[in-house]
Amino acid sequence: FQLAQLPGWCNNPAKEIEEMLSGEWHASLPKQGDLAKPRTLDVMAALNRMRKSQFKPSH
Repeated sequence: FQLAQLPGWCNNPAKEIEEMLSGEWHASLPKQGDLAKPRTLDVMAALNRMRKSQFKPSH
């Protein structure tokens, strides 16, 4: 499942991600272990990479 398949992804990606993360997706994650605390830095880094590649001039 890819983020690009979400409706409205191209229109406002930041809002789509915000709505997705503000949901209850974390409620089903285990309280202990690697998934207990989502790594926000990793998420932000991925977003920054996507944003940079989005604005790269295509050759």
